[in-house]
Amino acid sequence: MLSSPKHHTMDIAIEDFLGKNIITFEKFIGNNFDKREIYPETYQYFLKADFINKSYFGLPYRGVFVTVDNDRVKSIKLNCMGIVDFNFYDLFNHVYGTPDSILII
Repeated sequence: MLSSPKHHTMDIAIEDFLGKNIITFEKFIGNNFDKREIYPETYQYFLKADFINKSYFGLPYRGVFVTVDNDRVKSIKLNCMGIVDFNFYDLFNHVYGTPDSILII
């Protein structure tokens, strides 16, 4: 779950942004991120400062990669730091269920 900087108590599933206009995603994440277009219609949002802490199911992340098609969010990838541990795995499974497989890259 991602938390909005504007609505500290509001959590949203990352997949809720799929198919939505990129502006909706940008409004949600707020102004703590810088934006770079790294490929046509592929953007990287990375935290502006080291002291800003963001996490996804307790696993810290520094950047988000978003691919768009005609200004609609096509894919979202988080650049998580650290190791997937039991806390992350349990929280993730609680929301999404136990995965059939896991890809380690």
